[in-house]
Amino acid sequence: MLINPEAQKKAQAEMDSVVGAGHLPDFADRAALPYVSAIVKEVHQWRTVAPLAVPHYLAVDDDYQGYRIPASSIVIGNTWFVI
Repeated sequence: MLINPEAQKKAQAEMDSVVGAGHLPDFADRAALPYVSAIVKEVHQWRTVAPLAVPHYLAVDDDYQGYRIPASSIVIGNTWFVI
């Protein structure tokens, strides 16, 4: 944002036009904020604020959507699916 202040101004204009002054956005506003959503995705791609993909250890065999995952496997979730 420091290097490209026009991007910040464009994002602020989008927020003001969709959400309005004095209000906070919520998930219902997300579809109407494509530019802000793109900025958030780009920032998370560059550097996440927290380690979102925490590895999980399977204690027992599991079947997930037709895939067999054996016990003792380490599984890391796809954070981009969530974002």
